[in-house]
Amino acid sequence: MARTKQTSKKTTGGPAKRGMVPKFKKLTGHGGIQVIKTIQSKAALPSGGKAMLKPLWHNIFCVFCWDGGSLYECSVCPRVVCVECVVVPAEFQERTKDPDVHFVCPGCHEMRGKGSRSSSIRPYFGFEDCDGTPVFKVPATIHGRIEMASRSEISSNPILVLHFVLTALDPAGSPAAVMQHQLRPYRPNNALHFHEIIFDIGTNAKADRHVESMKALVARLKPLEYERVEIFVYTHSETDRGDIWGGFEDGDFLRRGKNKVATLGDPVAYPVDDFFAGLFVGGIEDYVRGATLWMLICGHTVRKHDSFQLLKTCIKQWNMHLLLALHRFTHA
Repeated sequence: MARTKQTSKKTTGGPAKRGMVPKFKKLTGHGGIQVIKTIQSKAALPSGGKAMLKPLWHNIFCVFCWDGGSLYECSVCPRVVCVECVVVPAEFQERTKDPDVHFVCPGCHEMRGKGSRSSSIRPYFGFEDCDGTPVFKVPATIHGRIEMASRSEISSNPILVLHFVLTALDPAGSPAAVMQHQLRPYRPNNALHFHEIIFDIGTNAKADRHVESMKALVARLKPLEYERVEIFVYTHSETDRGDIWGGFEDGDFLRRGKNKVATLGDPVAYPVDDFFAGLFVGGIEDYVRGATLWMLICGHTVRKHDSFQLLKTCIKQWNMHLLLALHRFTHA
């Protein structure tokens, strides 16, 4: 007899009971957490020249080779360039160390050129004095090339990734998992914090347990600061209304040997605003403000007019930085 096995079927959501959990509260506004600001502060140059914007922090990886080492820090932005990628002639080595000399990275040089009215291409010297006069007599020698946009950077500042996954879904291969795998080498000293949260808020009791688990997570996050927060929500959507699956009703108990195993009941979906109000609780809602939200759901929430309008309203109310809604196929 041929060997067979039962595997999961492809699914993109489906009909689900609309949940009405009374303790879900709509957001009316909140202050949000204190994150590391990537803004710049005005500071006068040591020689008393023009006041300019000085970055509050710098990256630790070169924008050319994506490696560390001895670095020149841009005086305008957080980017850095290593001494191997920008060659300083021997006769100017000491001059570049003077307090009235500052370094401008190629990205800021390009942006400065785009902002000028001149159509000519300005040569890149790298080091300038307070008046913007190049220190070198000839353009700087650069080894390598920037394979990014002018404003891109190899940032190594702390980032928080929260990956909310509906129970019974397999998170393997999710963009959140791929992101943390790719970013890990560029986040030294444990600067990348990745938390995967398996959620089920299909009943009042399950919602209560979710609140307690979020409180415990927030207690671990509070001592830390983050430059960015990325939030992924990986779930299904309801086909008729575009509601978002929040969990499952209680199912039956099956006996497996000497043990009883609880099964999942029918799926429960909530209107978009109720879903967010039930998912972001226990203090975790403070981390949503200014975050980037990745909705890894079926397309019904976006295709249905009412649910899509609710989604846009929630983004404004929660003051999220950006929303990316991705249609996905998964095995459940």
